Amino acid sequence: MSAIVDQHLSFKISVDGYNMVTTKDKNSTVIYDVTFVVKRISNTFSSPTSPTSTTSSSSMMNSLNTNSSCVNNKKNSDGTLFSLQVQKRYTEMRELYKKLNETFPELKLSFPPKLLFGNTNPETIERRKSELQLFFDQLTNLLSNETINQTHGTPIYDVVLPFFEDKDKHYV
Repeated sequence: MSAIVDQHLSFKISVDGYNMVTTKDKNSTVIYDVTFVVKRISNTFSSPTSPTSTTSSSSMMNSLNTNSSCVNNKKNSDGTLFSLQVQKRYTEMRELYKKLNETFPELKLSFPPKLLFGNTNPETIERRKSELQLFFDQLTNLLSNETINQTHGTPIYDVVLPFFEDKDKHYV
């Protein structure tokens, strides 16, 4: 039996901060800073067969290379392969949530409710930021779950990655 290096990817999506901006129609809105980090984790073990996660990892890496214009490709000593940073409004994150629910109806993700008033109040922004982080933590766990990614016609990362394309539409 020879040693095989099992190359898994680890994911982290974080809501790092926010900014208040004024839209063209003179309304205030909140733009959240969202970061998606992909790291390679190598585990050496003895096995007669090759690991199954390598194919999925390669597919995701190809998607990252071809679909994301905001990729930071620096390979760091901590294993970071990609770092994607975007600024998104709550509405854009809600669209991701809706798309995930449509594509994967069996997933039960929590998401902060839409507010009619007070969404620019500092306490509300901080609470929503924490609730959004909970949503992204759940999403991070799903991205790491090989079973979910292999049992659907659409890998979950195919739904998530377009969210990280920087389109500047949130300022309109």
